[in-house]
Amino acid sequence: MAIYHNFRISTNLQNDRFAIEFIVYKSSNSDIRMNLIYSLLKRTPFSWIETPDGLRLHICDDLYVYHQVRREYRFADLSGNDMVIDIGANIGVFSLLAARQGVQVLAVEPIMGDELCRNIAMNGVHHNIRVLECALGDGRETEITWGDRRRRVPTMTLSQIIDDMGGCTFLKVDCEGGEWFINPDELQGIHRIEMELHRKGNFWRYQAFIEGIRNNFSISYDPSPHSSIYGIIHGYSRGPLG
Repeated sequence: MAIYHNFRISTNLQNDRFAIEFIVYKSSNSDIRMNLIYSLLKRTPFSWIETPDGLRLHICDDLYVYHQVRREYRFADLSGNDMVIDIGANIGVFSLLAARQGVQVLAVEPIMGDELCRNIAMNGVHHNIRVLECALGDGRETEITWGDRRRRVPTMTLSQIIDDMGGCTFLKVDCEGGEWFINPDELQGIHRIEMELHRKGNFWRYQAFIEGIRNNFSISYDPSPHSSIYGIIHGYSRGPLG
C-alpha cells in the first residue's frame, strides 16, 4: 500500500487489476498530485483501474477526469426517470455513474469516443448509454483540439442534441467553451444543470448568459482556481419537474 497525500493506491495482481481509492477534497494542489499519479499509472503493466465506487476505466491520459467529476459535479439527486445528456463526456465518468442509477444517457463526445465506448462496454451499461460523436456548436463542422489530438468534427446545437435524445431533464456540460453556443431559451424543460463555464466570452456576455439561466433556474456557483475557467454552475429549475 502506498499513500500519496490524500490519494491511496493498492494493487491486486491476482486479477491483473489496479484498484484505486480516492479520497477527494477541494484543493487546487491536489490536481498536480493526481496528474503525477496518473502519469505513473501509464507506466504500469495494467490496462485498467477500478475505482472505489466500482467503475472500471481503461488507463489513458484522461484518467484525471474521474477525480474532476467526483469533486466538481453534483448528481446525487438523479432519479430513474431522468433523461441525461452529458456534453463533453470524455472517457465517460459522469455518464457511467449516471447510467448505473438506471437512467438513460446520451454521451456527446467529439474526440475521446474510442476510450468512452471501451469504458461503457467494460462497465456493462451499454443498454443505458448512447454515444453521439459530435461537438456542441452551431451546426457547422469545426476543428477540435484536445491534448495532442486534433480532429474536424460535426457540431450540433443544444436543441438538436435534445431532439436527438427525445428530451432532457438533466444536462451536464463540460466542453471547453462550447457552452457559449447555448441559448438560455434552449434550457426550457430541463430541471437540472451542471455546467463548467470557460472564459471565452467577455464579462458582459458572461453576465448576460448567467442572467438568462437565472430566469428559469436557481443557481449556485463554485469558482475555479484555473485562469481559463469561471467555475461550475449548479442549476435547479424554478418550475415544476413534470
